[in-house]
Amino acid sequence: MAIRARLLALPAGVVATALAASLLLAACSSSTGTDTPSTTSASSGSSSPTTAAPPTSQTVAMGRKVSLPRDTIGVSAFADHVAPKATRPDAPGTHWASATVRQCATGASRQGRWELALADGGTAPETESWVEGELPHQLQPSSDPLAAGDCVAGDVYFVMPDGATAVGVVLQPVVAPGRAQVTWTLS
Repeated sequence: MAIRARLLALPAGVVATALAASLLLAACSSSTGTDTPSTTSASSGSSSPTTAAPPTSQTVAMGRKVSLPRDTIGVSAFADHVAPKATRPDAPGTHWASATVRQCATGASRQGRWELALADGGTAPETESWVEGELPHQLQPSSDPLAAGDCVAGDVYFVMPDGATAVGVVLQPVVAPGRAQVTWTLS
């Protein structure tokens, strides 16, 4: 009773702050110290819900299609030193490379973003600057939504450093739940 009388004598702000601090300490003391969500095994007999793991990267062979939650995407070919008659990329010491891709939406989606993985650990980005009509069969970058059943296909062009070696064509995630980075390996 004496503690309750002392608490009632304190200003309301002090009591609220003390209560919030004690709740925060209780929450922190029960933390596992990791930022990853905890999961529950289905075989444990527990009725606790299972938290889905975040999407992981996938690596597949050139020519394979990958089914993602909202898309089916494939890379069928890669070519270096393409479009020799086109205006050279703006960056000095570079040339054009391309990958032939096809993306079909199975649900509401957006066109993927592409880059090349290079042998030295670097990357070559998808071009965002070109002279209209110079890059044949170009699949132009777009942020327009794709409805279920829509497909886009064509050649994605990259600004490739001279002397570099590409080792993979990489689809970077866009803002869509469940989409993971996918790399098509070049052999």
